[in-house]
Amino acid sequence: MKKWLIWVRILFAVLLLAAAVAVLVWWNNKEEMFVEFGPDDRIELTPQEILRMERIGQWELLSVQTEVVVDTLRPGLLSDDRLVAIYKGTLRFGIDMNRLAGEWAVARNDTVRLHLPAVHLLDRNFVDEARTQVFYEEGEWSNRARRELYDRAYRKMMRQCHTPDNLQRAEENARTQFTAMFRAMGFREVEIRFGH
Repeated sequence: MKKWLIWVRILFAVLLLAAAVAVLVWWNNKEEMFVEFGPDDRIELTPQEILRMERIGQWELLSVQTEVVVDTLRPGLLSDDRLVAIYKGTLRFGIDMNRLAGEWAVARNDTVRLHLPAVHLLDRNFVDEARTQVFYEEGEWSNRARRELYDRAYRKMMRQCHTPDNLQRAEENARTQFTAMFRAMGFREVEIRFGH
């Protein structure tokens, strides 16, 4: 192969490489690309985080232990029959994440808006029958009479504990817990509303 042909090929390769570099330099200057270093203040809620919170199910926010005394009297010919019992129970108030409707957490910049289900009584079977104590019993009492006594105790516990004040306390506990959790994720403002 001739020497001059080798030099032509080398010159052609150098010119092609120079042209490619020139095009890249021109392209970079045209787009005015900037590279910035620093913290990224944008916060994103990932679907996995949302799903993880939803899967928790019920969040107990307030538990109220109560004890009531209920009695019944059945007049008799010679003497009266009487039954007195002490019932104990724990009413648990909270939110049920299974009651979520649609998009319940919306993030924008450093603010997150939460729409949580209303606070309610999580379990309606709150009377601990194993801890029921018959305080006084005279006479024969049927299962139906004992069931009526239980029902009266249940209603009395509901009147004493299922109050607007306790629901408000549970809601405030929810605000405190969810605010702390989302602030730990980096949100500065956490806005919460409850209900439908």
